Amino acid sequence: MATKGRLLLVVAILFASRAGHFDQDRAFARGVIAAIVPNDELFDQYQWNLRQIRATEAWELSTGSSTVIIAVLDTGVSLTHPDLSRKLVAGHNFINESALPDDDHGNGTHVAGIAAADTNNRAGVAGISWQARIMPVKVLDSEARGDPVVAANGVVWAVDHGASIINLGLTGPDSSDVLASAVDYAYGRGVTVIAPVANNGVAETSYPAAYPHVIAVGATDRSDQRLTTSNFGSYISLAAPGERIASTFRAPGGTDTYAVASSTAQAAAHVTGVAALMIAINPTLKPDQIRAILEMSADDVGLPGRDVDSGAGRINAARAVLYASPWNATPSGAGSYLAPNLATNSIYFPLIQKNVSGWFTSFTVQNTSSKAVSLTVELFDFDGKLVHSFPSSLAAFASTTYQPAQLPGIPQGFNGSAAIHADGPVTGVVNLDNAARDRLTYEGVGVGARTLYVPLLMRSFNGWDTGLRIQNTSGSPARARVTYYTADTSAPIADSTVSIGALGSTTLYQPADSRLSDGWMGSAVIESLDEQLLAAVVNEVNISGADMSYVVSGRPGPAAYAPLVFRSSTSWTTDVLLQNASSNTAGVAIAFRSAVDPMASWVAQRSIDPNVSTSVIHSGDVDLPDGFVGSGVFRTAGGGQLAGVANQVRANGDAGMAYRLPTSGAPSVFLPLVYRGFAGWDSGIQVQNLATRVGMVTLTIYQQDGTVASTLQDQLDPGASRTFYLPEIPGVPSAFVGSAAVTSSNGITIAAIANHVK
Repeated sequence: MATKGRLLLVVAILFASRAGHFDQDRAFARGVIAAIVPNDELFDQYQWNLRQIRATEAWELSTGSSTVIIAVLDTGVSLTHPDLSRKLVAGHNFINESALPDDDHGNGTHVAGIAAADTNNRAGVAGISWQARIMPVKVLDSEARGDPVVAANGVVWAVDHGASIINLGLTGPDSSDVLASAVDYAYGRGVTVIAPVANNGVAETSYPAAYPHVIAVGATDRSDQRLTTSNFGSYISLAAPGERIASTFRAPGGTDTYAVASSTAQAAAHVTGVAALMIAINPTLKPDQIRAILEMSADDVGLPGRDVDSGAGRINAARAVLYASPWNATPSGAGSYLAPNLATNSIYFPLIQKNVSGWFTSFTVQNTSSKAVSLTVELFDFDGKLVHSFPSSLAAFASTTYQPAQLPGIPQGFNGSAAIHADGPVTGVVNLDNAARDRLTYEGVGVGARTLYVPLLMRSFNGWDTGLRIQNTSGSPARARVTYYTADTSAPIADSTVSIGALGSTTLYQPADSRLSDGWMGSAVIESLDEQLLAAVVNEVNISGADMSYVVSGRPGPAAYAPLVFRSSTSWTTDVLLQNASSNTAGVAIAFRSAVDPMASWVAQRSIDPNVSTSVIHSGDVDLPDGFVGSGVFRTAGGGQLAGVANQVRANGDAGMAYRLPTSGAPSVFLPLVYRGFAGWDSGIQVQNLATRVGMVTLTIYQQDGTVASTLQDQLDPGASRTFYLPEIPGVPSAFVGSAAVTSSNGITIAAIANHVK
């Protein structure tokens, strides 16, 4: 039985004007990524659809790859169209085996141009994937009709000849076993298949769109409403623009031109083009992953949640490509950072990388004031040479995330540091991601110090190793002495002196230091020998896959605090390590408080030698019960000073997160980056009352543009903590990226950390 192809609804023919063109605009904009505008002549006036799906921002991360081949199984593709001819690879004509797969209807040409027209060539239209190649496979005749057996042969041929994605241009009410088997063949070989639903405007199932291994696409209009002709049903995966879409066209009589058209075929072509960008940035993605990322990243334009009109939502190219990037596509991970309690006009990031052994850095900057700020972002190599610099700005209470992977001024393999200078108070946080590893997260340093205390370093200790990155935040060269200690004596076991150029950085990798024995775990003190201010961060990595980072303390205090402590709770366990930053042995009073039972507490005493660090949980001093979730307070007597770190490791060993223990609080603290369902990440904010009286705290969640997404309040007892989990906070939308502030209403001092977990 023949399967009817969907009709192309040609509304108008567009002839490209040569009145002018649009140059690329690489200026940074607020948001996760910036925008790039191609110079194709019809883009600005007609291609509203690409702006609606945020393709202009997706292109900052990827414009595609010529290794990605899109098989267009349709009425053929014009082999002579100037906006397509350079993009074509060999195809096949299954309607007339003796002819080339040229288009004798127009629909296949229109679909191909949406997905992958020649782009930024000062002519015609822009395609979503600039670099992808097009494989024309003609399975529909001049009336856009075809047979499912012919289509099945086309699917198998395309797979066997190197297709990465198949845009399958059939729609009909009847299923076909042979076509379903061909789709399964493609799926089994890692080829993503995308198809439109039918154009009858009814709740009728369409095939092959409804097959389990096909991404079914419905159409939306300019207002993100279902196109009236688009079928609907629970099988729809997602939607894309399908109203008056401009693209390449083969007109009756064989003329190559441009046209606008409205149907689900145009919608499916958008999804195909975005999938091509995703594969270009992450070739390891499988069909199920592509579907999941497309659905997770879509804009929920219909009823809340999945609906029969748009499935998971209307496609969002920028978010889909960002989620698909190797540094975000890691299936699991965790990161934690301490909320800065003092916003400053400069922030320092000791460790920034761009594709160093698969590691990619992103860094987020938050404006903590009610006035807009201008800022300059500077990136330096190890020697302190300025590699790249650019200006940016943030509205009141706004935040933005910069991706060095996007910045053409930063070479591949960049390994250095960064500094942010603003004309107002800002904070920041860094994430380092690797497709094969757990996330590393640390907060930016507002003010460096001449002496830094490092509570935890390791060399082959239970599978753990560390690296210590030191940044010179001053404008003059610095020498720094690093002295190592073990956990059982205050006598130093080794020291190293390093020279660091002005604004430069250096790394001390403990496994490379033969003076540190295998199985060593200890602490260190970093001293600036030239009075220059330093910042430092420690990376902890384990052979099991868990990774974590923490910022080194430059301001120890008579007390240290742990806003979040686990013991075998939700698969997480915490170890707290305290370092004595004073010259005499320090007695430490240890107290843990349950977040579940306000009356439950555990106390102990501990003595710590100068410069030495010790575990206060795993040492047996405190017998916390399994399932414990709470906070900790650690106080010295007689002028003692403490620094510390909390390590949190998931039970299966695949993820870890660490945060520097705060030694002081403030009435307000700031969290530059929080998530809800962003690329699978969700955030929890743990707030601790550091005062000796009850206090009320207000949590404000901000959108990246600085507008308020949600606010809520809670009362905290002295020393107690409270977790605010973003997926449970009303008003925070799905796929959310933003920032937060926590303020006490009665002047108590507070501290907070943020955890990100997949």
